[in-house]
Amino acid sequence: MEYKEIGAGDAGEMAELFAGAFNAPPWNDSWTNETAAKRLEYMLDGKAAYGLAAYRDGRLCAMAVGCFEIYCGKTVFNLREFCVDRSVKGKGVGTEFYAGLEERLKRLGADEITLNTLRGPQTEEFYKKQGMRSEDEMTVMIKSLKSR
Repeated sequence: MEYKEIGAGDAGEMAELFAGAFNAPPWNDSWTNETAAKRLEYMLDGKAAYGLAAYRDGRLCAMAVGCFEIYCGKTVFNLREFCVDRSVKGKGVGTEFYAGLEERLKRLGADEITLNTLRGPQTEEFYKKQGMRSEDEMTVMIKSLKSR
C-alpha cells in the first residue's frame, strides 16, 4: 500500500471514494461528488487539518481526514472521516490503512485519536478491533438550527 498526505487541493480526487463509501450501507447518505468534494475541501483547508490517502496498484482505495487539537495537555487527532473503497471492503484494507494512519499520527506527535461514528457492528466494531474504546464519560449532542 502506498500512502500520500492530502490537502484541500486533493478533495476532488477523493470525492468519488467518499461518496461511494458513505452512500452505501450502513450510512445510506446522499452525497454527490460535488458535495463530497466541498466537505473534504473545507475539512482539509486549515492549519490543524491532516489527510491521508492510500493507493494499491496505483488505485485510490482508502482515505482519512481529521484535525489536530490540544486538549488537556495532549495532542488529540479528531478523525472526522475514514473510508475504504467498497470494492475492497472486508479484505483487510481498512485495518492495514488504519495502522498506517496511526503510525503517521504518532510520528506527528498525536497522543490520542478520537472519532464519532454510528453505533453498530459494521462501524463501532471495526474501530474496537483497532484498539479504540467507547468513552462512557462523553456523549455526542446535536441541536438542529433549521426547522424542517
